[in-house]
Amino acid sequence: MITKNENCLLLDEIFIEKQYKNKEIETSIIKDVLSKSNNNVYLWVYKDNIKAINLYNKLGFNVKEETDSRYYMEYKVVNKNRKRDEL
Repeated sequence: MITKNENCLLLDEIFIEKQYKNKEIETSIIKDVLSKSNNNVYLWVYKDNIKAINLYNKLGFNVKEETDSRYYMEYKVVNKNRKRDEL
């Protein structure tokens, strides 16, 4: 589920059924959201979900805040006219 406000998008929940995991579906979904967003994108992830944290870091998310059990991560949209890799 994606929640949108005027300044950002919140990836509120991503759930992939067990038989579809490890097939790059989650990566594809997130990349699609990031490529279409003109706003920063945020999400919460449990600290024990190392696989997801590694994926989010790889996609350009950084930890902005944290609680005892979760990270609040941010993907900053830099300039939609340039790819992040070119910066």
